[in-house]
Amino acid sequence: QYRESLRYLALLLPLCTFDGKTQLLCTTYLKVLRKERLLLRINLLACGVSAVLSVMGAFLWNNIYAVVLSMVAAVAFRSFLAEYFLYRIMNIPFLRNILAEFFLAAAFLALSWFLDSWLALAGYLILYLVYLLLCRRQAGELAAFAKQLLKGKKAPAQNHLQ
Repeated sequence: QYRESLRYLALLLPLCTFDGKTQLLCTTYLKVLRKERLLLRINLLACGVSAVLSVMGAFLWNNIYAVVLSMVAAVAFRSFLAEYFLYRIMNIPFLRNILAEFFLAAAFLALSWFLDSWLALAGYLILYLVYLLLCRRQAGELAAFAKQLLKGKKAPAQNHLQ
């Protein structure tokens, strides 16, 4: 009886990831940098994309899954725009990071939608391990930074977004 709700959960987890990252990271930095007007434009554009896609999913295709996927797409679009402008303002290369993030989210959606849950878990873990191997330098720096924080030492000021 919970199978249908788990399908929606698999669709909504990337939404939570993108929205959480945008709210915690991008929105905070853009406000601190006094880019509220840019943030407003990003939010209005994402709202428009969400409205158009939701109306298409609901009335054109008459499909609740299309509506839910449109919500995920609109939030991912908002996340992409916010990260793009934030990274551009801060002179940080972003294309590799954001493409990897979107690929992992799309892979999660596809694997959880089309495969049995255990196979989807195994497939996603493999993809995530490959991602960690490709980004092992950043993962190592982040692990060292976390160790220093846990030991109570003052961590050196570094840019961990790159």
